[in-house]
Amino acid sequence: MMVPIILGVIIGVLSSGSGLGGGFLVVPFLLHLGKEVRVAVGTSFLFILMVAISSLFGHAKVGNVDWKVGGFLELLLVPHSYLFLWLPYHLFSDMQKWGTWTGRLEDFSR
Repeated sequence: MMVPIILGVIIGVLSSGSGLGGGFLVVPFLLHLGKEVRVAVGTSFLFILMVAISSLFGHAKVGNVDWKVGGFLELLLVPHSYLFLWLPYHLFSDMQKWGTWTGRLEDFSR
């Protein structure tokens, strides 16, 4: 029980201090704990979000945020993120049937 907690603290310190985190440190840690790949990746996105939010508050506190540009970019990026999450599942039927894309060249000929 103590090993995952200690590793979690170490990964938190390393990722906060270096900017490396989600795919580089958190995903292998979660895989080591026995999580599925898709759960590890999704959880790492939550970790990245939490780090980004705390960084945003820190930069906003000292006036380093251009809220107009950030808001404009967010208005553009949020719909696109949903689109590119939805699109592959509806273009490639293998993703719906098997839960993954097989990567075969024939899949592009449909």
